[in-house]
Amino acid sequence: MELHAKEQSEFESSAVTSLNSNNEDIETCKTSAEKDRLDNNVVDWNGPDDPENPLRWSKSKKNAHIVIVSIFALVANLAATMFAPGAAQLAKDFHITNTIIQTFTVNIYLLAFSVGPLFLAPLSEIYGRLVIYHVCNLLYIAFTIGCAFSTNVSMFLAFRVLSGLVVSGPLSIGGGTIADLTTQAERGKAVALWGVGPLLGPVAGPIIGGFVTQNVGWRWTFRIILILAGLQGAVSFIFMRETNATVLLRRKTARLIKETGNSKLIPKSATNEMPKKVFAKAIAEVYGWTAEYRVHWIVPIIGTFIIGFGSLFVVIPAQTYLVDAFGSEASASALAANLIIRTPFGALLALAAPPLYAQLGLGWGNSVLGFIALVFTPVPWLFYRYGEKLRNRFSVNL
Repeated sequence: MELHAKEQSEFESSAVTSLNSNNEDIETCKTSAEKDRLDNNVVDWNGPDDPENPLRWSKSKKNAHIVIVSIFALVANLAATMFAPGAAQLAKDFHITNTIIQTFTVNIYLLAFSVGPLFLAPLSEIYGRLVIYHVCNLLYIAFTIGCAFSTNVSMFLAFRVLSGLVVSGPLSIGGGTIADLTTQAERGKAVALWGVGPLLGPVAGPIIGGFVTQNVGWRWTFRIILILAGLQGAVSFIFMRETNATVLLRRKTARLIKETGNSKLIPKSATNEMPKKVFAKAIAEVYGWTAEYRVHWIVPIIGTFIIGFGSLFVVIPAQTYLVDAFGSEASASALAANLIIRTPFGALLALAAPPLYAQLGLGWGNSVLGFIALVFTPVPWLFYRYGEKLRNRFSVNL
């Protein structure tokens, strides 16, 4: 009897242990099922080779987008200086005697670059790149028409600043498009091509504008820009597609909710922040002595080429770093912030040009700017030496 009781007790104990184990297995299965259910409500790409993912587009499709945004940058910067040789002619036509206003007819365009990116770049990260490209292209064409057919200086300045405001959109979000399309290994060549516009435009602009103004007048500089803007607008409308992964997944989620009726679906890149909050968060010489002594015009042009080529080694690495550091999520805003800091100097420093050259002449006037650039020569080395410490000390949490 005692043996039977002992066996009975052991059997009951084993049964309890087995039951507990089974219960734990059931709970584990329930947890796993719950996890699977939650995972199934997260909308992501259909595997690593999903053709809807811009990073997995064909090479030709990627390159087409990169070339188009590079042309945006070129046209925007070409327009910044192409009119410069015609400023004196415009001043004569509109009876402008104030040298500051005459200078502003050229540089107020650049000043607007520091305003547009404040809201256009964050909007591209909330609502997508493509809508910003299309709207800005359309408005840029309209405002350039206004510049070409202005009848007084007030009208011209208004359209000039508005055209600079809207063209800063495609200019500032181009880096975001490149980040959407390329991996870090592919990005160097793309950023180099995109960076040619800000460097080649200001150099080629005055050369083209000089010949145009001399032969057919200052208004034709804007007509040429208008033709270029119309062509790029048509090409972008036909060939460009949305590249912002966050926006694409959001659209895919909305489509799946409509198809399946599952209102619990959320995109993988979803954020709890409202668009309003996201939007708020997101927010040396151009060769002087050759000109002084009036040597052949090609000599100062060669000087500007050397300066522009040297700038490649500063601008392109800086832009690439910003794109890599902030990624597809915020690189457009980072580049916009860079543009906001950079462009006021380009716009306002020119106001010092007339008194500077009047006092010192072309030779020493440009030499002063060269000496200022020389003072900043150690800055890249300082960033190389202490950059990591500064980034760690003042880290940005996205």
